[in-house]
Amino acid sequence: MPNMRLKSVDLVRSSAIAIMVVVHFVENLSGVVPTIAGFGAPLFAVMSGLSYRLWLDAQRARGASEALIGVRTVRRGLFLFGVGLVFNVLVWLPEDVFNWDVLTFLGVGYLTLEWARRMQPSVVAWACAVIFFLSPVARALVDYPAFWSSNSFDPDFTLSDVLSGFLATGYFPLFPWLCYPLVGFLVAGELFAEHPARRRSLGWCAKLGASLLGASLAALAVRAVWPGLGSGSAGRWLGGWTNYPATPEFVCGTLGVALLFFAIAHRWLDAPGARPQPRLEAVTGLYSRHAFTLYVLHHIVHLWPLWLLALARGEASTAYWQKALDAGPALGLALAFLALCGPLLVWMERRRVRGIEGFMRWVCD
Repeated sequence: MPNMRLKSVDLVRSSAIAIMVVVHFVENLSGVVPTIAGFGAPLFAVMSGLSYRLWLDAQRARGASEALIGVRTVRRGLFLFGVGLVFNVLVWLPEDVFNWDVLTFLGVGYLTLEWARRMQPSVVAWACAVIFFLSPVARALVDYPAFWSSNSFDPDFTLSDVLSGFLATGYFPLFPWLCYPLVGFLVAGELFAEHPARRRSLGWCAKLGASLLGASLAALAVRAVWPGLGSGSAGRWLGGWTNYPATPEFVCGTLGVALLFFAIAHRWLDAPGARPQPRLEAVTGLYSRHAFTLYVLHHIVHLWPLWLLALARGEASTAYWQKALDAGPALGLALAFLALCGPLLVWMERRRVRGIEGFMRWVCD
């Protein structure tokens, strides 16, 4: 297993990047939030932890020392964190350098996985529980709503606000988002343990996902029946389904969906006797291998024209943000972008043109 590339991981990760492309094009160009908003990043984050475990096992199988694995992991984490900061400056404009978007979070996630790989699974599981339960408390302590204006993260450029955003109030703060890669790492360790006798069944993964999703739906039902519970201290735990902030219901629900999706995909594509799906596997593998590149590229393609048009007309930089198009044309552009990226990625692979992933491996490994 460590030496195999899982087609199910490619399917989930390529689905995640497709969701993010559609959501970002539609929301940033039209101001309409698609129904699928909020699912892309959790899927991607869980797969980052699961993929790291498979990469870790492959490194060990090839004889890499623990010290070398640690160096490579830390380098990758710092690389992603640095790319995330540069991305914030060049794509979201300099004033948003510390908005704590998904790339900076994934960079810290890699650094956390370096710690997790040295710990017993029970310790990592307890760490997930602590992060999960402390997140609503942390948001209350720093007054989360004070950092948000017009559905956007809007902190002051001070050390306290930067740290608060990093830990609890930004777009992807460590509390609770670190739960996602850690859960992915733990699940992969259980499913693909080195000794077959210690491996859990895929049904266990599906049951865990169903349990998490069920807990989320139950909490949403309680809030619907007793809406008064959403206020006061109970509101920290019954905040409804929101991504900003990532409420307990959202975290449980999206973790559950990610694990169920992976379990179904793994059964379909990777289980013994699975029927090959060459066309699907070629497409999902291509987009999965270049997911980071696509994440950065799609922001440049749809956001830079907004900033440049406003600059050319002497208007505020955000004058056309969420006002440029209706939702239908914005969706059409998102689908066109995804379609056109296929030939571009094929060309890059044939010409051996490095994307962000290839450059990361060249620098870090």
